[in-house]
Amino acid sequence: MRKLIMTVLMAGFLLLVACGGQSIEGKWEDSTGAIVEITEDAMKFGEDMGMALEIDLAHIEDDLYEISMMGESEEVKFNVDGDELTMEHVSSGESEVLTRAE
Repeated sequence: MRKLIMTVLMAGFLLLVACGGQSIEGKWEDSTGAIVEITEDAMKFGEDMGMALEIDLAHIEDDLYEISMMGESEEVKFNVDGDELTMEHVSSGESEVLTRAE
């Protein structure tokens, strides 16, 4: 009986984690129509235009990430709301909204 209760509790916890937040991973489209692919550790764009560029991506905590390229880094916050992903640059406060491309 105890094993059954623990299994049910664990399944409930996993469901909460899965439904709690939406993933930033996937393909997104910026305001110019360029496709941005976000993986667990990188942001890739320009492949659809023949000039691929990759920026390293590291999760810090909650919605805070660090992006880095060629020794330069910056903190950004990501917020997913349905099919929209808002990327806010922490240092400047500037933000960009991407829409889901998949």
